[in-house]
Amino acid sequence: MSDFAALNTALSGLLAHRKASEVTGQNIANVNTPGYSRQRIDLTASASGTVPAVWARSTTVGNGVDVVGQTRIRDEFLERRFLAEQATSSSLTRQAQTLSRVEAVFAEPSDTALAAQLADYWAAWDDVANQPSSEGARSSLLERGTTVVEAFNRAATELGQLRDAAAQQVTTTIEQVNALAARIADLNGSIRNATAAGLSPNELSDQRDLLVNELSTLVGVTTRAGEHGTVEVAIGGTSLVTGNRAERLQVADLPAAPPNAADPTSLVGWGQVQVQWARDGYPVTLTGGEVHGLVQAVNDVLPRHLDQLNTLSVTLRNDVNGLHATGYGSDGGTGRDFFSATPAGPPYIGAAAGLALSSGPDGVAGHPEWIAASGVATPVGNQDVSVAQQLAALHDSPSGVDAAYRAFIGRLGVEAQSVSRRSIIQDAVTHQVDTQRLAVSGVNIDEEMVNLTLSQHAYNAAARVLTTIDSMIDTLVNRTGLVGR
Repeated sequence: MSDFAALNTALSGLLAHRKASEVTGQNIANVNTPGYSRQRIDLTASASGTVPAVWARSTTVGNGVDVVGQTRIRDEFLERRFLAEQATSSSLTRQAQTLSRVEAVFAEPSDTALAAQLADYWAAWDDVANQPSSEGARSSLLERGTTVVEAFNRAATELGQLRDAAAQQVTTTIEQVNALAARIADLNGSIRNATAAGLSPNELSDQRDLLVNELSTLVGVTTRAGEHGTVEVAIGGTSLVTGNRAERLQVADLPAAPPNAADPTSLVGWGQVQVQWARDGYPVTLTGGEVHGLVQAVNDVLPRHLDQLNTLSVTLRNDVNGLHATGYGSDGGTGRDFFSATPAGPPYIGAAAGLALSSGPDGVAGHPEWIAASGVATPVGNQDVSVAQQLAALHDSPSGVDAAYRAFIGRLGVEAQSVSRRSIIQDAVTHQVDTQRLAVSGVNIDEEMVNLTLSQHAYNAAARVLTTIDSMIDTLVNRTGLVGR
């Protein structure tokens, strides 16, 4: 190696290790930046000439070091697994929240919840049976009946409101998805241009991947590396973002399903929503994310529990009215219903919201004397209370509304607990994968300080080589006088 070639070798070392120090400084500066992936420079030895000239060949041992790239440190397997686990976790979290809110609607067990109100209602029939001529006992029965009616009305209304809120949130979240997809596409374009120009797009890639993680939380996505540093994002196998182009999603209300022949009062199929591709209206295949959990709430969880509540209200109405219509009031009238059910609200609300005390010409509302406690038509003062006793006994009926309500609350509790446990387990799995992912791509200050020290010593050594070669050239030129001979 000539002395002048050695100067270039030392210079390449200075430049390379200064670049390494700059990259380490960038890592340290972004140690707390969300989504930042640590970077390393790629070094390679510059080889000497391998093709000899006609009368000469190279005797150099190398031409120093070249910086051939600046790489983001990431584990693609862990990154993709994190997207999948995060999407599942978000969906289960939403489902657990929905079931928790359904439980809050019924608030069992409680002294003021529906089970206690039903017990008070049946106890009021006992009071009427014990004091058939007491207007106070009959008025109390009407009050407790009104309380039960209001409990059904309130629960149905709140479930309907939860459904409406979830449906609105689906629309809002899909708007966020469209905005994120457009931003990811824009960043893909910038990354492609930077890569084509020979620039480092690492910081842009970090911003894009952070948005991809956020997108996965909402709808669950998969990714695949594209050309020139871009990434393709897909939902259910269909591309959402390709290069710098993003598709749009929309939310559509599905037509109501035909009535269920086995159960015409069923809400299955009513008020459902569907996420579609805006370009052709084709349904999006959702496998995870918040939207998946919200759609499950709108299309399944809330209608299903409202359906069961409506069934309970119908059971109460039919059981009570069936016996009450056979009895006689203190005025000798018979054939009257105790409860009525006027359809209320949109189709997905149903019977529970319309439950009420019977009113009108034959309604008991406001007429305690029309309460049918007796099983025979006799003058006022008759002490037959067989109908009131039969109605009070409905409290213990294995096929009555109380037993059905207890079974309903039991199923709700088991379902909520099951989803909650799955959500907790999934959160732990997601956290574990995230920890492994960040262990690879995250900045470790101790490691960066070691790398900085290595770069510093390498830079100092290269500078020492430079000064040594400079001294050798000075000796060669100024002291031996050999140059030019």
